Amino acid sequence: MNELQHWLHTIHHWYQHNDCAAVAELQPLIFGAPQALWQPELNSTQSKAIACWLDACLRQFEFYRETDTEKALQYLNLAYGRFQLCAAQPEYDLELKSWCLLRMQQLMVLSLEHLNHQVGGESQSHALIDAHVRFMAFHAWNDDQGTRDPIRG
Repeated sequence: MNELQHWLHTIHHWYQHNDCAAVAELQPLIFGAPQALWQPELNSTQSKAIACWLDACLRQFEFYRETDTEKALQYLNLAYGRFQLCAAQPEYDLELKSWCLLRMQQLMVLSLEHLNHQVGGESQSHALIDAHVRFMAFHAWNDDQGTRDPIRG
């Protein structure tokens, strides 16, 4: 069993034997994820592991959402940043890059919804939106959005 498979086995064990109150136990798995999780060529084990890693980050967000709003946002930013790094690497698998870019959009929506409920969150929201739009434009993601006629192509 390689390091990535061991990590995936450990996180699956957590899913089978823990409840929502034990989400702090996922933190070492989030921060100690093996480098093989982020390899350029996507395989099925890596795909499952990335999805579990994202789920662990989202569980942290949900857990801290009401009690420590800054920490909750940091977990969304961690996932967003990691996916942004993957999407920016030219040698990475196109399927992985596309998956990461889609998740970045979803994470951005979650971040903005979260900030919408925070005092002073508006300025941070504007900064996030601006950075996100610039990144997506630079990578020509959804470059044709709103410009193609679905009937005429």
